Amino acid sequence: MTNRKDRAWKTSQKTFIDDPLRVLRVIRFATRFGYEIDEEIVRSVADDEIKKAFERKITRERIGVELKKMMKGPDPLRSLRLIKEFGFYDLVFVPPAGHEVEVDSDLVLRLGQAVESLLASKQFERFWAGAIKTAFEPDDRRLLYLTCAVAPFREYTYIEKEKEHRLSREVMLQSVKLSSYDADVTSAILANLDHVREAVMKHYTHGLDRKTLGLFVRHLGGKPLREKWPLALLFAWAFDLIDRRAWMRSHLVDDRGLETITADAYCHLIHTIRHLGLEDAQDFRPCLNGKEVATILGIKPGPEIGIYLQRLIELQFSKPEITKEECKHLLRSGFFGGAEGK
Repeated sequence: MTNRKDRAWKTSQKTFIDDPLRVLRVIRFATRFGYEIDEEIVRSVADDEIKKAFERKITRERIGVELKKMMKGPDPLRSLRLIKEFGFYDLVFVPPAGHEVEVDSDLVLRLGQAVESLLASKQFERFWAGAIKTAFEPDDRRLLYLTCAVAPFREYTYIEKEKEHRLSREVMLQSVKLSSYDADVTSAILANLDHVREAVMKHYTHGLDRKTLGLFVRHLGGKPLREKWPLALLFAWAFDLIDRRAWMRSHLVDDRGLETITADAYCHLIHTIRHLGLEDAQDFRPCLNGKEVATILGIKPGPEIGIYLQRLIELQFSKPEITKEECKHLLRSGFFGGAEGK
């Protein structure tokens, strides 16, 4: 019996060394069809020779193809868990050369579990169905799990050719060769994480006015998220479920528990935004265009016009009932002040 097991292990080991991408394919098929993975395979993939062969033989494009299929599959969280358990996280998600960092890959699984629990909860239905116009789509789920996958890199940036690069984005682009859209969306969700968490708590404790909420949505809804900006809230909600420090410091957590408090806070924000008609604030346009502003003020087109347009947007968020003629009058009267140095 022992000899048969040894032969089976050696056969598996040779199979994976010949084509190490089979490790990821094992994970993909196991999660697609719900298979349990044979213990001989688990034993084989732990071998350092297979990992060396994986680094040496497999192109990043082939790795990306397998990862993309996993994230589209029925169980992306289990896929990420097996990648981690097999010891392949650091082989799949590799920072650009010269920018290597040590990351906490356990964060991927903690976040992934929080996302999975959140999406399966009644609170999610309350959050999304009650306040968001667009349906939650399979691709939204895929993007959330991809964000979990690169979350350990979220705090790292580097400068190259006088431009700041977010490491999470570069891992997406260079290590797993996913699309610019995927890299930009996941990077935007991570970049706005702290901003979203802070806004949710402020609105829950003190309330944010209409202008602040409009500018909040407008900021989140810039490219690349656009109408998908609620994904940034969902991810921040999941993060709050595993990083409890801010809510515990706030002394808001009572007998209802953290899960109930955070659900109330995130749903309160999104429902307020919907109630105020701000869910499409990213597409809002001021009642006057740049040419009209230039004509009224007697100035030439230029960057100064953009500052006045921004002030108009802020005014209209504060006073949605204001008319175009009233805005013209305020411009003529100097209500917006000068744009210099602003």
